[in-house]
Amino acid sequence: MKKRPSFPGVLKSNWLWAVLGILLGAIALLVLVALGYFTRQARAAVSPATPILVLITAPTASITIPPPTETVEPADTPTPTLSPEADGSLSQGRLVEVYGTEGDGLRLRDNTGLDSKIVFLAVESEVFELREGPVEKDGYEWWFLVNPYNLEKTGWAVSIYLRTID
Repeated sequence: MKKRPSFPGVLKSNWLWAVLGILLGAIALLVLVALGYFTRQARAAVSPATPILVLITAPTASITIPPPTETVEPADTPTPTLSPEADGSLSQGRLVEVYGTEGDGLRLRDNTGLDSKIVFLAVESEVFELREGPVEKDGYEWWFLVNPYNLEKTGWAVSIYLRTID
């Protein structure tokens, strides 16, 4: 009958295999790191240098344009007249833009009047549609504006900073 190895003998041989596996893994890792370092160094030595400064020479020939030989006087052209719809007057349904605020913007309010709450500040050249108005209050003509691209931008504004665009 065969004799089985004792319990401490089994642990001793398994422990030896574990230590041997760790040592072999560490050696393989060192070899891979060394190979990576040397191949990177070899690649850097082979690749060409990137130029830092590229000189572009200026053209040597120049083109001269001769002056005109005769002058042309403009012909009399009739002055265009504006149609009643394109006279720049404000009316409901027309598109207007904020104009003349010198970058300060136009305050849109929740109601007509200078004491009404400001709900939005429209920037120069922002486009709106006139929906309601005109209403006279505090010495100004007020219009209800709606931004056709963002319906959340609405409010009452004075007409002196509006001009038609259509």
